[in-house]
Amino acid sequence: MKSHIQALFLVLISTCCYTTHAQQEEEILMLKARSYKDSIVLRWVPKDLASWRLMNAQGITVVRVNTLTQEEKVLTSTLLKPYSLETWKTQTDTTNIFVATAAQCLLGETKVTTEIANQHFSTQLLAAKEQNNTLAFAAMSADFSTQAADGLAFRRADKDVNPTETYTYHLEIDGKRISNPYMQRTEDDWKPSKVVGVESEVVQNSVEITWPKTENNSKFSGYYVERSTNGKNFTRISKSIVKATPSVTYTQRQRYTDEDVVIGKTYTYRVIGVTAFADFGRYSEIVSARVTSLQNVFPVQQLKLNAKDESTVNL
Repeated sequence: MKSHIQALFLVLISTCCYTTHAQQEEEILMLKARSYKDSIVLRWVPKDLASWRLMNAQGITVVRVNTLTQEEKVLTSTLLKPYSLETWKTQTDTTNIFVATAAQCLLGETKVTTEIANQHFSTQLLAAKEQNNTLAFAAMSADFSTQAADGLAFRRADKDVNPTETYTYHLEIDGKRISNPYMQRTEDDWKPSKVVGVESEVVQNSVEITWPKTENNSKFSGYYVERSTNGKNFTRISKSIVKATPSVTYTQRQRYTDEDVVIGKTYTYRVIGVTAFADFGRYSEIVSARVTSLQNVFPVQQLKLNAKDESTVNL
């Protein structure tokens, strides 16, 4: 009985020590992972601008622990830091808007403007208070481009994995854990999902395509909308990404308006989502809409009332 009490005491002591230690380590990076069977990809984002500056200056170490054997392995031979300007030029496609935006956020002297945001992302990319938030633009660029994520040092691929093993990852700066631990089984490989609940509606000589946020935004960071005039050959009409917005923002549904339509024609639409790992999902079900002319509605400029009695009014 005494030995059991001593064992329990030791467990409680070790738990308290771990809790105290964990409290001392501030988690300034939010980490998640995804398995592709032959590799596990890690993605993270700083919690604020100060955290971003710290990781850029100090560099990151990526650590993996085998949950069965408790073997610890450092995955980065050197400190992981963002690309230099020369590396951006030589190892990335800077004509890609997400890559260019990431590089601008990291190295540029000027912030990404509202005009750039509206032109290349979507008019509802960010809440108004975030329009000049450089970190927000950088994080979103990393969501939609692996080159942008690599260049920002927001991503790392672990290609030395065993298909039957489970690993726990975390990030460190100067030997201190600065992210949440994230456990990932290799066999739980990612499978693409499709956007659900897509609907179309003709509104004032345009077509509105909508889909519910609740069912889709937990899986996707953004969307593209495609259109067809024959139901077979589709063309992307949302040149900019339709950014996933919170349910409390605007409406409970994501929305894209197609204004380039001709009265009398029928159009077919489909939507595809993009995840925070820059993976494309599967296409949604197809929806159609026929654009018809609006009825002429004339405004009432003057209205005269002629009361015959207390209960009857002639217009």
